[in-house]
Amino acid sequence: MFPNGVGFVQAALRESHPGMIKSTAAGCDLNAGCGAINFAHMQADALIQSGFFETILVIGAEKLSSVTDYSDRGTCILFGDGASAYLLSKAMKDAGFMGHDSRGDGAMREAIRCEWQKKVTFYEAIRALDEQRVPVKSLGWKLIMDGRAVFKYVQREFDYYLGGLKNNRKLNPQGIDFSSVGWINPHLANRRNLEGKEKQYPGFLEKCGLDGDSSEHFCNTSTASQGRRAREFHETARPGEYNLTVGYGAEVASCAGLYRKP
Repeated sequence: MFPNGVGFVQAALRESHPGMIKSTAAGCDLNAGCGAINFAHMQADALIQSGFFETILVIGAEKLSSVTDYSDRGTCILFGDGASAYLLSKAMKDAGFMGHDSRGDGAMREAIRCEWQKKVTFYEAIRALDEQRVPVKSLGWKLIMDGRAVFKYVQREFDYYLGGLKNNRKLNPQGIDFSSVGWINPHLANRRNLEGKEKQYPGFLEKCGLDGDSSEHFCNTSTASQGRRAREFHETARPGEYNLTVGYGAEVASCAGLYRKP
């Protein structure tokens, strides 16, 4: 897929905010499915900590409606379109990202994939609904997911990041325990996936901001799905509070970061 999205963003920023971005500023698209925003934060943080760059704009944007089959109830109710953006720069001492960790299982890559198949597109589904007829399928890229396999995979990844948090020195070099994490910024893939962790880790849903009636905000918009919770954290958390960010999805791969508010 080229030209990549970075070129469009850089050109638009130079036109709308000429003094905001260098005319030679470069970047890259990172294709890592739903966990891509976490991988991007990990890479951006490493580049900033090394002194290679001072400030990096990280954007997660998805148009999953273009690959969703709206005749497949197992996937069409889960996926949507969205975008979120973060501006990263060097934080003061003992603040910002404390650490990161990532895992992958390439043998499971077919659990979430795209294939060239017949499907009902979003616009055809809307037209068929308006005209009160059966929708017509057409060829296109179609998202296919083994829901049961992905559900089990997500449960394992949360057990790794939450259950092993205290002793995970890559993610948590300070060795804080789960009770010290006030906020969790989870990838919103499936509410049942998250509800299943509440019994194992009491207070988990409250830390995720999902202990109330927030279902209307709940949808898998891939790299964008963590943006709403991240904004809540930066707007309302107290200095020194921790936010555990967790993303997972296609490839299959997961990535987490532990952030402390300055």
